Amino acid sequence: MKRRLGTVLILALAIVSLTGCGIVKVVPIGEEANYTGEVTFDASAEAADSWGAIVDELTGKAEDLATLKSAGTEKSAVYTVSFSGKVNEYNTDTPKGFIDVSVDGVSDTVHVQIGKVFSGTTVRDSQTGKAYQDFTNQTEWSEYAKTINDNVKTNVIDPLELEGSVGKTVEVIGCFAEDGSGTLVVTPVALTIK
Repeated sequence: MKRRLGTVLILALAIVSLTGCGIVKVVPIGEEANYTGEVTFDASAEAADSWGAIVDELTGKAEDLATLKSAGTEKSAVYTVSFSGKVNEYNTDTPKGFIDVSVDGVSDTVHVQIGKVFSGTTVRDSQTGKAYQDFTNQTEWSEYAKTINDNVKTNVIDPLELEGSVGKTVEVIGCFAEDGSGTLVVTPVALTIK
């Protein structure tokens, strides 16, 4: 009987070891990085930490829009500019809202993005604090651009009362990509209404 029990026990241990069963560590959700060393990318935190530095950098390097346009711009290049002008239109008919601004010395139509949705990555592409190489992949780089645009909405647009801005003067610091279309779509990093 003892011999039979011993044989059964040996067979049971052999089966357990051959099936790969063993002790399993249960890791609580959100604490995976403590065990793997991999940290989940948080685009919101990344952009929030960068926002002040981005505004300071772009404010410091902004060129006067009229001067820049008279000197000539290259298609597909991204520019950081400053300008003031009169608001002709406040348009929120689509999620890509804008104000249309007349700028002395600029023949192009100037649309300053006011959201809810922001097109492009010009603010991300104009700053130098972070580069593509600082991120794991293209997805993280794109998420970073989106959260920078979210910061534009939260920090620049939301505090303003733009609905009654038609006929008023605005001062803008922002970025645009030259596409040769005759319409400059500017993403602001600073916007004031006079």
